[in-house]
Amino acid sequence: MSWVVTIGGLMYNVVIILIVYAFIKISAKRKGVSEDFILSGRNVPWYAVAATIALTSLGGGHINGLTTQSWNTGVATIWYCLAHGVVFIILCRFMAPWFIRMRIVTIPDMLGKMFGPFFLAIAVGCFVAAGWSTVSLETQGIGVIVAGMTQLNPTQAAIVGGFIGVLYVFLAGMKEVQWVNLINAILMYVVGILVLVFIGIYVTNQGGAGWKTINDYFITEGQRNLLTAFGSGEILRTYVIGTFLAMALSMNMSQGNLQSALPIKNINQLNKACYAAIPANIMFGVIIISMGMAAKAIPGAAATGGGNTGVVWLALNVCPAWLSICVIGAFLAALLSSFAMLSLAAATVLVRDIQTPFFTKTRSMTLKQEAFWVRFWIIVIAVTGVWVALGVPNINLAMTWRVTFEIPLFIMMMIGLLWRCSTMAGIITVIFCWILNCVLTFTGWAALVHLEGNNYSIFMLVFSLVLGIILTAIDKKAKPGILKRFRAQKMEFDRQRGISTGGVTAK
Repeated sequence: MSWVVTIGGLMYNVVIILIVYAFIKISAKRKGVSEDFILSGRNVPWYAVAATIALTSLGGGHINGLTTQSWNTGVATIWYCLAHGVVFIILCRFMAPWFIRMRIVTIPDMLGKMFGPFFLAIAVGCFVAAGWSTVSLETQGIGVIVAGMTQLNPTQAAIVGGFIGVLYVFLAGMKEVQWVNLINAILMYVVGILVLVFIGIYVTNQGGAGWKTINDYFITEGQRNLLTAFGSGEILRTYVIGTFLAMALSMNMSQGNLQSALPIKNINQLNKACYAAIPANIMFGVIIISMGMAAKAIPGAAATGGGNTGVVWLALNVCPAWLSICVIGAFLAALLSSFAMLSLAAATVLVRDIQTPFFTKTRSMTLKQEAFWVRFWIIVIAVTGVWVALGVPNINLAMTWRVTFEIPLFIMMMIGLLWRCSTMAGIITVIFCWILNCVLTFTGWAALVHLEGNNYSIFMLVFSLVLGIILTAIDKKAKPGILKRFRAQKMEFDRQRGISTGGVTAK
């Protein structure tokens, strides 16, 4: 049964990829359109962009992270999803429009324009490493699902996950990925709602009262606090505040999140995509958290010992066979969507910010050359990502550590956009925070000063903000911020790039 379900889920994704790829290629050939691999000609409708913005974040952090975390934290886990809503607002309403206006594709490129070429080199290294590590986490997440459904060991499952992930993004590029994401988003919500219905039916058939029985379980077990959004005082202190701040103020620096928002017709369309992506992301989180809590309350699922394995048990034992296939297909779709955008983002940074300016004579590539090299680096990232994935013991811990590295970059970008650009402040703040991050992590000193878990993220946020502001304030050579420099020239700046008061129109 499990093999049938797994193969069915994998085949669903492969078939959807191939169908979308064939349809778009035939359509483009008939119209004589040549689209670029990275941004699909900035011509993707808002609802497809909304699906990709939402699904890029619905990777291992949501599927594996939320099912695991809800086991211990309950309803309060939703703050992880609410933080992504803040991310989307900052990204789409504030950051992305300036990237569109300035014809910038990568975050390192923007940071380089703010703080100079040396900072650009630092940022490129960070973003390639962050993208690569996140792809590794997504590969591990796919492997967890495949291994849980089959007799494959984690190594074999990770290899399968990496292969399917490469296929997902290798065939074409941004446009294909975004249309596949739109189809998968519809499937995920339909399947998620059906699963919750069948869980209620299953509990009722076992002599219970549906979801009321699940709710009563936590009350009976003395875990009433898991049924509230703020949990207990301990959950509020160690998870809610830290997670919300860490995610809201770091995930904006994800090249994958940014790149998912750029292939848009105009800023008005971007606003629509933003406000559609927020409830889509949050509601899927609600579904996953509900499934994780149900897994803890239902004896058969609870016996597996964890949220991840418990949800797999529910898929196999609560749902009919056809729905089990759809569940695995939807879970894999979410992980593969995130894998696709993150690997594409990391490859884009490598090609746009390293290979093109430093290893090409003309410092430029044709669309065909760019597509070739992006595909090449996607394969390299995926293959090495499988190897790294096998050595990551804890997905939640790995994600926390990664976002902590991104916090000082976000702080300096905001300072550079809103206030002043100080090369000295940017370099010192970022490097010092990274060194401190490594020292605290690998020496165990963080535990001595009670900086374990999300307290660590809060500390790094406050520390980088204070240090960045002080160093920027004392630097007499600091330049005005991006917004100040361009505000006086904005009308001419927009006119030259085809931007009207109604939005941005890519030419």
